[in-house]
Amino acid sequence: MEIIVALIFVILYFCIFRESSKGDRGERTIANILSKLPSSEYSVINDLIIQNEHHSTQIDHVIISIYGIFVIETKNYSGWIMGGEKSDQWIKNMYGRKYYFYNPIKQNYGHISSLAKELLIPKDSFISIIAFPNTADIKVHTNEHVIYFKEILPTIYSYSFKKLSISEVNRITNKLSQQISSKEQTKRHVQFVKEKKNFSKNAFQRGICPYCGATLKIRNGKYGAFIGCSRYPKCTYKHPL
Repeated sequence: MEIIVALIFVILYFCIFRESSKGDRGERTIANILSKLPSSEYSVINDLIIQNEHHSTQIDHVIISIYGIFVIETKNYSGWIMGGEKSDQWIKNMYGRKYYFYNPIKQNYGHISSLAKELLIPKDSFISIIAFPNTADIKVHTNEHVIYFKEILPTIYSYSFKKLSISEVNRITNKLSQQISSKEQTKRHVQFVKEKKNFSKNAFQRGICPYCGATLKIRNGKYGAFIGCSRYPKCTYKHPL
């Protein structure tokens, strides 16, 4: 039994490593797309880390303009992308293989909350964009911008109403430019993420829900069996079998 459990976590490690590498490639692709924005109107900041005494937040891409601050969360996933706007987790389904990931709409809302607090500006100055590669098949119904890579520039250009003054744009750009990831910031952020993953892993090994601390159990859903929280629907934690 112990050998089987160890084998499962070896497989999970390599899956996480592979997804991380794919994520890096996706972020580079988006950075290249954003480089086509006219610099006279848009300031692009890639790989930003907002740090405070309790935690850190890594943000893939921020674009500052008089039309608002665009915050882009990149998900370099192919296959079917399924989930609800308010659900905690979404599913990537490729040839029947499922992978659960945290709802990127909620994830990006957290990024925007951190930026709004850091910059002391209202949240309605921000525009959230969740971007998937053109090879994905997005099956998410939402009014938020959950779009393909090819739609990023048209989506940004669709905003023409002035939200910020030029002086505000310059102030925000200067402030955030000083927080582009340094090696030390990246190191601290990686350590923070590692500690969170270790907490979740240890809880999962003990049959405890990492979200709420309740007991985990095998459940059956629309897409087959999975490990889920016994407090469902109050807690929607899921893990594939």
